[in-house]
Amino acid sequence: MAFTRPVAPSSAISPEAIANFTKLLDALVRAQRACAVATLSAAVVEKMNRKVSIAEVLEIHTDIRWALFPEAQEGGFQEWAQTKQERLDQIRS
Repeated sequence: MAFTRPVAPSSAISPEAIANFTKLLDALVRAQRACAVATLSAAVVEKMNRKVSIAEVLEIHTDIRWALFPEAQEGGFQEWAQTKQERLDQIRS
């Protein structure tokens, strides 16, 4: 016997409900991404084995954020993308 999922009529879900669900889902995804970025940033800072300034932590956070989740439509991403190679070269030296 094959399982068949019941299908609701298309009129059962209003466009407003779909829009609200989409907004909530987007907020959940943004929160999960922020958590991942914060966790990775904290791990990098811990492994540095030295005192780190707030400015350095913010730079690390920004680098991880844009490297994992690039969003070309945001202004901060464009600025980061233009200078990322310079920062990588600086870290490697």
